[in-house]
Amino acid sequence: MVGRYTHAHQFKRARRELKFRRIRLGRVIRDIRRKIAGNETLKERFADLLDLAVRVRLQDYRQRGPKVYSLHASRSNASAGAKPGRRTSSAASARTPSRGTVGAIDRAAVVSGTARRQ
Repeated sequence: MVGRYTHAHQFKRARRELKFRRIRLGRVIRDIRRKIAGNETLKERFADLLDLAVRVRLQDYRQRGPKVYSLHASRSNASAGAKPGRRTSSAASARTPSRGTVGAIDRAAVVSGTARRQ
């Protein structure tokens, strides 16, 4: 909902919703820590998830460095790889006109000044 509010320029409402979610997450983290206190097997099992939850709770949208975008996705860099709507190098090279297409201009001919449409 926070993203919807900010998209609609309802920034005060978005800030209030984000604060509410952070408070809820803090309560859940404290409750889980209280319930697993003294049990080493549960501490080991919940260690990664609690660390991730604490990172989500404390991260800021303006922070530099790695951010947590999803709790269930693999822990990879969000900017790596292809994104929807963005051409990869193979797709970009497949869309560039070749010499045999109608209307393509020879780059060497442009440099020499004898450019003609093919």
